[in-house]
Amino acid sequence: MSQSYPLDPLIRRIDRRLLPERFGPEEHLVIFDARARKVLAKEPLLSLGRDVRYFLVSTRQASVECGGPVCKVKSPGTRSSCEIEVSYEVRCERGSEAQLVTALHDAENPGVALDGFISDCVQQFVSDPANARGDICLELLELLPRAEAYITQRARQEVGVTLRPTLRLPLIEKLAPITVRASSFQVRVRDYDREVEIKLRTDLEVDNANTMQALLHYHQITGAEDRVKKVVRKVLSEEISLHGLCYELGASVRNRLMEAINEALRQEGRVITYLEIESPEVAGRPAELEEIEHLVECGIRDYEGKILVRHRLQLTISDLGRFRRAAAPDLRQWAERKLDTVTRSVLFELTYLDLLLDRGRAEIKEWMERESEAIGYRVKQLLTLPALDPLEWKDALPLDPYAGTYVTKNSRIEVRLNIVVKGKITNLSDDRLQRYLTPNSKIADDMRAAIRHEIQALMHTVDPERFYMRFDFFRDGELPLRQEIEEHLGRFLTERFAIEEIVVLAKPLETEITRRLAALQEQPHELKVTSFPLRSGGRREEVEYTIFFKVEGVHENGWHTFLSQRFGSAKEELEAIKKILCEDARTALDTIPSEVLQYTDIKILKQLLAILNHSDKIVQAFGFFISIISMRREPTPGESAEQALLKEDIEINQRTALAAAEMSAEARLNELRMLEDKRQELEKLDHEEDDSMLGEVIRRIAALHTELLAYPSKQDKQHVTALPAAADGGFDLRDYQREFLPASETKRLGDWSSEGES
Repeated sequence: MSQSYPLDPLIRRIDRRLLPERFGPEEHLVIFDARARKVLAKEPLLSLGRDVRYFLVSTRQASVECGGPVCKVKSPGTRSSCEIEVSYEVRCERGSEAQLVTALHDAENPGVALDGFISDCVQQFVSDPANARGDICLELLELLPRAEAYITQRARQEVGVTLRPTLRLPLIEKLAPITVRASSFQVRVRDYDREVEIKLRTDLEVDNANTMQALLHYHQITGAEDRVKKVVRKVLSEEISLHGLCYELGASVRNRLMEAINEALRQEGRVITYLEIESPEVAGRPAELEEIEHLVECGIRDYEGKILVRHRLQLTISDLGRFRRAAAPDLRQWAERKLDTVTRSVLFELTYLDLLLDRGRAEIKEWMERESEAIGYRVKQLLTLPALDPLEWKDALPLDPYAGTYVTKNSRIEVRLNIVVKGKITNLSDDRLQRYLTPNSKIADDMRAAIRHEIQALMHTVDPERFYMRFDFFRDGELPLRQEIEEHLGRFLTERFAIEEIVVLAKPLETEITRRLAALQEQPHELKVTSFPLRSGGRREEVEYTIFFKVEGVHENGWHTFLSQRFGSAKEELEAIKKILCEDARTALDTIPSEVLQYTDIKILKQLLAILNHSDKIVQAFGFFISIISMRREPTPGESAEQALLKEDIEINQRTALAAAEMSAEARLNELRMLEDKRQELEKLDHEEDDSMLGEVIRRIAALHTELLAYPSKQDKQHVTALPAAADGGFDLRDYQREFLPASETKRLGDWSSEGES
């Protein structure tokens, strides 16, 4: 049994004795004289001295797929090597059969010959200096498409076939990330003698931009973890401090290690994209920032007692290695001891005034900076504040709100004021403050006395009417009293005590006068007024009104009248106001025609309100001005009696209608019972349903059921007496619009009313 080869469907050598009697339409027999190396047109008669071979060649259009040779490529410069695996598709064009046989006749079979041809093409391609700028192995991945075209071209020219090769590097498929899981190992940093422990984790990925290096080093992947550790040790020992390791391990240190590892891995075609690194040193590091508050009790030159100096210290670690070499003291205890020593040394020769003028603070800070630097820390902030009263003036004045009673221009009338002064004193070196810069400063007492004196002097010139009536208002070019007080006092205190950013607030406090007015203004008041129809000669009904009014305040011309009134209580004063108002309203209303008094129109109501509001009797009698909020007319006795009769008539009509409806329903129920009995009687006589009598009975029963279902909404209305129709009295809705609605809404509703009328 003959052996078969992948190229047999295209070309195969065949024994003369096994030649088929007939060939396929695309099969061609090629007779070749191997010694003469030529194709014979026909089979020779004599074979003596000849090596005649028979080949069967197919020219079908379908290509034959074959696995080709594995070619080994070596770089002449670096002696590196790699393998290229070839597969191909091949077919023979009609007319190229002789060339194909001539090219492939020598080998054991044509497939071996073609593999050898392809291998030779690969070697010639990689050996040609024109195909590579440097190391052929490093450039091979990019050159594969050109090599495939080169093989195709030579196969067409030399073998007479259309050959489409595929060149691939089999090791590329085996390239995979190398996992590095380094357990704890010891390293050194550049500024610390003791070894420190670290752990790292990463993956050595294939560098896509340097794949050929990874492929060439494929067999050297063992020992990758050791090579990474070596790079890490080198970088840490030469470049990284203990401080950087502990405080920047996840940031700049990690980035530098990744950079160094990738630089070392570049020649192996590998790269890392992440690096997890940790060290127990990080967990044991001191805090980057420490804030320490500490009180130091010390003495000064001109003060017998002790001064408390408040320190607020902010320390930032700058060199952990130096801190560890300094035996890593407890930072808080160290700072407190140093502050005690430094503060007492610096302040020993200073005076009370020196402390107020901030002397000694800079020296304390410089001293603490030197001491901190020696142990690897940096003083970021140091606030040194002696507990001295004048120093607090820089933030706020030592003055609480001051309330006082003052006599006005009218010595019988006092007023009360609350004065609030805000500001600060920052320039303690001002000469005006020298007498207050003592341990027992009396500046707050002097300020209160000065405020009392200046306000009283000003209030002696102020009329009480201005205080109560125009404290916050302008009149005739006169400033509001509040503004005058605040500006005057602000100027005085600034000049006297060197106060900066001063704000003065004057607020009137409650007095007997303000309490009296507030009691009258706290709510609206109600008043009943009865009008007798004088113009009708008393022949018409009296009309009662309920009036609601509000005391708005003291009239601008009524101050002295208001002040002259004397009442035992606010209730007595209110009753007196109601009495005058009632008489004034009755006087006005009694002269109005009775048909107007019994108004039913909104326009008349508005006119009556205007008449009552126009009166000035309350201003004349009490000094107040009031406003009538609303007025309501109560029903007259005649209107009430007429309404009672109408209500009684409605109730009688309702009872009559209900009785009639009940009688009508009862009659229908009786008729329904009789009809049901009639239907049963007719059905017993075997009458059909379409019988006219039975049908009429059934229709009547259905009609009665319908009527009874509507009861009691359907009523017999023949007994109901009609109620009197409502009279409109010339009512016009636009009167309400004009009185109560805004102009825009009035126009909109007015348009709607016009449309309704049209």
